[in-house]
Amino acid sequence: MLRLYLIALAVLETSSFSTNRITSLSFTSTHAARTERNYGYRGRSISAHDTDEAEESEQHSRRRFVTNAAGIAAATLLHPSMARSDEDLSATLYNEDGTSKIIIEEAAFRPITLQFPSLTPGVDRRESVDGNAPPSEGDEPSMKLITYDLPTKWKDGYIDTTNNANIKVCDKITVYRTSKLLKGLKTLDKATNIGIDKALSIDLGKYPAIEKADLVSGKKRTGEGNTVFYEFDLAVAPATCKESGDNLGMGFCPYTNIVLLSAAIVDNEMYVLQLECDKNEWKEANVDLKRIRSSFAIS
Repeated sequence: MLRLYLIALAVLETSSFSTNRITSLSFTSTHAARTERNYGYRGRSISAHDTDEAEESEQHSRRRFVTNAAGIAAATLLHPSMARSDEDLSATLYNEDGTSKIIIEEAAFRPITLQFPSLTPGVDRRESVDGNAPPSEGDEPSMKLITYDLPTKWKDGYIDTTNNANIKVCDKITVYRTSKLLKGLKTLDKATNIGIDKALSIDLGKYPAIEKADLVSGKKRTGEGNTVFYEFDLAVAPATCKESGDNLGMGFCPYTNIVLLSAAIVDNEMYVLQLECDKNEWKEANVDLKRIRSSFAIS
């Protein structure tokens, strides 16, 4: 009972302090209202009768607040389960050995492995689409092993089976090897000046929209064997807003497609991973799509 009395007393003191602050603010408001009247602004003046009513209302509100607060304090004392202690919270979140009870499952991935034959006279490009082996003329002496990861939750056709949703989340993944280096070993360093499509020797016959795509971001990462990869995010808008279902009538349209690129130069040849998706696929799986791009490796 003594504890309940002390809690109620503390609440009463807090309430008095709070209502004093309110009264002070009310005075300021009243003074401002009178000033408005004196200078011809719109607004009703505050009379002595209004002030008395306000004081009575404040006293009534304070008594009601104290009564409710004391009731809550009493309920907390009578029902300890309403007040969770730090120990209770710790027991909920952590095991006895200190490990977390909250299990966050990391996405699982499976590797896609491709053997790329060397480039021969008259053949300056080898290409793999959607994990299919690149064509070969025979026993080329220089085979390169190319790998990238796909989420295990994806089935054939890039269908995400999470929660049985079966949503298509990617259009195409292309990997190619080329000997075209417009600026030699500095080609990727100067890609933004040359043009991403030209620097990376993208086949514009198959992907003409990339020529006018906007560069959203670019960065470098270092992979195994200190191989430096240059990563670019391209966004493709429709040729005209009339072709877009999201035409806002403002002279520009939202992007319809995203292209993620990763490129590296190894032994005087360039290797590129090109991942394509539309805006809906990007919205559903952008984290997984970026993870695929960052898993690109050459050995």
